[in-house]
Amino acid sequence: MSKKQSNKIKKRTLYIIIIILLISNIFFFSKGITHKPEQQIEEFTFYQKCTELKYKESKKYYKNIDYSKFKKMYNKKSVYNIAIVDSTSNTYNSFLTLINHIAYYKSTNIFTLDISKLSKKNSVEFYEIDERLSEVDGNYLMTINNKKVISITEIEQSEISTLIKEMEQ
Repeated sequence: MSKKQSNKIKKRTLYIIIIILLISNIFFFSKGITHKPEQQIEEFTFYQKCTELKYKESKKYYKNIDYSKFKKMYNKKSVYNIAIVDSTSNTYNSFLTLINHIAYYKSTNIFTLDISKLSKKNSVEFYEIDERLSEVDGNYLMTINNKKVISITEIEQSEISTLIKEMEQ
């Protein structure tokens, strides 16, 4: 093989390698753009305790909201934890105590919405958000994001006091 032929082969090989690299970069770049990273959703863990801080029973670590504030939060692209409470329920006070403990020990922003104070129009609108809401009774936790109900966590009435005691230990 002559020197000219060898240079031609080297140039062609170099061009082929460059073309392959360009095609592979374009392919991987376009695949990276269409791939959306999965959103992490915080799950409630009831057995975590922060030992450096002191829990005060008289202080509210959650925030009460009305339905108009709930609708604004529901439409935003942020994840919110909402405790749906019913002040006519016999476990209302113990459930709020549990929510207070969760908000404190998990350092989580939890908002409470009292469904017994909703007007009929707002109540109907609330239950039309997700079909699962009409199947759940009383007090529960709901996680929302971008006009979607991500999760509904229902806590058995008999387990509320047990969870509070375990979080305090």
